[in-house]
Formats: sequence, C-alpha cells, structure tokens
Amino acid sequence: MRALSLLLALSILAACAPDRVEAPEPDAAFTARAVGYLDGLQGPSIAGDREYCGYFGYDAAGDFAASGPFEGGEDYCDAALPRDLDVVASYHTHGSYGVEYDAEVPSPEDVDTDVAEGVFGYVATPGGRVWLIDWRTGTATQVCGVACVTQDPAFDAREAGTVGRVYSRASLAARFGY
Repeated sequence: MRALSLLLALSILAACAPDRVEAPEPDAAFTARAVGYLDGLQGPSIAGDREYCGYFGYDAAGDFAASGPFEGGEDYCDAALPRDLDVVASYHTHGSYGVEYDAEVPSPEDVDTDVAEGVFGYVATPGGRVWLIDWRTGTATQVCGVACVTQDPAFDAREAGTVGRVYSRASLAARFGY
C-alpha cells in the first residue's frame, strides 16, 4: 500500500512539474564564449588548487550568461541549477596540476552528472585543455588542446601521459581503472 501511495504521489508531482526543455547544442560562438570564461577561472583555480563550477546558458535577453562561479574543493564542486538562465551546459575547472589525479580528462562522474542533468558540460584542465561533454551520447571531446586556456606552470605533459581527442563514458572508466 505504501508503495502504491508513493507511486501515486510521484505521478501527481510529475504531472504538475513544468516540462524540461532539452538544452540546445552549443554552437561555435557559444563554445568560444565558454572557453573565454573558463580561461578567466583558470588562474584562481590553479592558484587555490580548487575546482570552480557553474552553468552556462542564455539570460532573459537571449545573451550568453554564466552562473557562479561557485568555489569547490580540490576534487569536487557543487552548483545549483540557476533559475534565471536557460541552461545549456555545466562548467568546471580541475584545479592545479598534480600526479595524484588524472585531471587532463573529464572523470566518468563528470559525464554521469551531465547525463543525469540533461545538459552539456565544459571541463578545463590544469594542462589548459577544454573538453565538451555531450550528455546525449555520454562522450567527451576536446574543444581545444594543451594551453588553449591558462595552463598550470607545474604541468608536465610527459607525466600526464597520452590524452586522446574523444572518450566515451566506458573508455574514461577504463582509463580511471573502474
């Protein structure tokens, strides 16, 4: 009986909730603005060894806009979906370079979060790469390579190892040893 009551309550809530509009695919101009914004966050992210995060989208006037940035920790960042943006993508930085994290690619959890939220995702790395996660396919593609945004001076490409141009969720999980 409890399960039936819960199912009925969830059905009623779902019927009353506004329909979620699917995020439009970021175009070249949107991506260029996202990369520029992330470049501005790289300095504080690297200096403080902190992730910064938020969302990109369009404001009420239809202009590119960003929420946050919200400051996270060494390997996490949480931001609430903004109500004042038509959200297209999440974003976050990966902090400073260190051999203890494989920070030159998005993590499988980065992909999972964007897939669950139904938004694209931009990730900036200590090596200065920017990735775009496609929530529809669960893939991450490099938008631009090493040093396209501010790079941590301590970054060592030899220690970072080989980094591909495109990763599926499964290939990221394999890279991370899951």
